[in-house]
Amino acid sequence: MKILIVDDNAVSRKVMKAMCSRLGYKVVEARNGAEGWDLFNKYPVRIIISDWMMPSLTGIDLCKKIRASQHSDYTFFFLITGKKTSLEDFATARAAGADDFVYKPLDFYVLRNQIGMAERMLSLINSEMDRGRYATLRKAIFTPSQQEPETADAA
Repeated sequence: MKILIVDDNAVSRKVMKAMCSRLGYKVVEARNGAEGWDLFNKYPVRIIISDWMMPSLTGIDLCKKIRASQHSDYTFFFLITGKKTSLEDFATARAAGADDFVYKPLDFYVLRNQIGMAERMLSLINSEMDRGRYATLRKAIFTPSQQEPETADAA
């Protein structure tokens, strides 16, 4: 399986590439979000690990473009963050379609577990596609809940 790594920091890309290669993945690298978008369209990948803050196209904007694209396979999207991220930032990232977050400094074992979880999710999505239920699943993943959260007062 190929993983697309998108990061404007060459050292971070090198570290992530080494970790992913050690785990047996083929890696495609991009220096920014715009290059990541071009490579995503050129090389089919199922997992993207993208820095959050980059020039030309942020990780959030890249995620939005990928979610809006008509690619048939679901792509699991990680956003990398090195700063203390607020709940509002996380909500924005989730609304853009981010599946999970990777934190700097990177830890090999944490990354291994997160990528393993992404593979399990992709496997489940593939089985739903095989059963012809992908459209329903895709809608459930990308449609924000219309229900108001329950409060203790409502009970």
